[in-house]
Amino acid sequence: LYAGCFLPAILFGLHWKRGNSTAVCTSMLTGAAVLLLWPLLPFGAAVHKVFPSMLLSTVTYIVLSTQMRDTCDDRVPTLFPS
Repeated sequence: LYAGCFLPAILFGLHWKRGNSTAVCTSMLTGAAVLLLWPLLPFGAAVHKVFPSMLLSTVTYIVLSTQMRDTCDDRVPTLFPS
């Protein structure tokens, strides 16, 4: 449960300045939903539910972060030198 919900928020939150709160919350909800609904699918037993949960929550985080406007504070670029 933790990997599927929190992996993108922690990984990208620490290493990518582009993320925002909407992307974090939506990726966590996506990860939790996939974890809960995966066993109900007919092919759910073929792949463990953690892997699609991590994949879809990461994709959700990246897509939302790149499609929404950048909301980073002026102090953030000093933490992420180019």
